[in-house]
Amino acid sequence: MLRAELKERIEDVLEALPAEKAEMVLDYAAYLKERATRGHETIPEVVSPDEEEDTGERELAEAEAYWFDLPEKTHRSYLGKTVAVQKGAILDSDSNLASLRRRVEERHADEVVLYIEADAEREPVLVLRSPRLK
Repeated sequence: MLRAELKERIEDVLEALPAEKAEMVLDYAAYLKERATRGHETIPEVVSPDEEEDTGERELAEAEAYWFDLPEKTHRSYLGKTVAVQKGAILDSDSNLASLRRRVEERHADEVVLYIEADAEREPVLVLRSPRLK
């Protein structure tokens, strides 16, 4: 896209926004410009809420698969506790969920973490079929 087209699109957006929101857009643009001129490696990637949700669901599914693929002996060693699992690792465990969450969130803020009871059983896959309409 040509610079003139970009400027026109930005002007259209700014005109449609209330003054305070337009100011926020300009502040963000100034931030991006500053990062680019300082030679920062990359400009932060903007992720849509749908993509973020998909990523979170995928990470939870991976953590769940990791937990259930562990040997039964490992599961037994955590009986009576809730286990915090993430990215192929057991982060922590505790019989008190509130204490566990507090500790894990201190070290892994803004990260997806699965909290699962050690004696939980894998839920069967549910397949829903819909009729084919012709």
